[in-house]
Amino acid sequence: MILIFIFCEFSKLSFALPKISRPEFFWVLAHPFVAKKTLTISKDVLKITLELKKERSLDTLISGGNLDAFKHTFWMAYLTSKIGKRRALKLGKAHEKGNYLQYKKHKKEDGQLPDSISMVMDLWNNNLGAEIYLTNKTKDKEVLKTKVIEAVKSGKAKTLKTNSKYEFLDCDSNVIDLKKYQGKWNVPKCLINSGRLFQHKFF
Repeated sequence: MILIFIFCEFSKLSFALPKISRPEFFWVLAHPFVAKKTLTISKDVLKITLELKKERSLDTLISGGNLDAFKHTFWMAYLTSKIGKRRALKLGKAHEKGNYLQYKKHKKEDGQLPDSISMVMDLWNNNLGAEIYLTNKTKDKEVLKTKVIEAVKSGKAKTLKTNSKYEFLDCDSNVIDLKKYQGKWNVPKCLINSGRLFQHKFF
């Protein structure tokens, strides 16, 4: 019964699937003793991410921007501090595998269909988050949050290239017509260092 409750609660997170994916299901099944703790941490990360979105201290892009980079990086830093690097990164990979299955079913995540370059971005930021904890060795949530924000602002994280209108660009700075890539896994989005989005006007 506890596992069923955890599955249902996991499915409510904005960076999880509408229904928990098969890879995430198996991760929870393999880690029943830390699953509930992981759920609590994930909810906390989501809450903090939404607070930053309201503050506009990074940007408001849940998909592909500095805020998205923060979410994944902080999620892994916080998880690594509580359940260890191996288990945290395995969950991150399970989530991305779930995103691929979600793409195959034409289901969106955060308003966008998952794609290959977005997965690369998330996996990079997941690894960065784990390393931020291992470098600082602090379990203090606020300290980790500050370290992750600093990493995003200094360009250590990865984001997707956009223009001032938040339209996705390819690496030659051409606007991508997403309608041409509907249903395609490989979209020519451009992966860049984070921080550049601070040139945008938020107000």
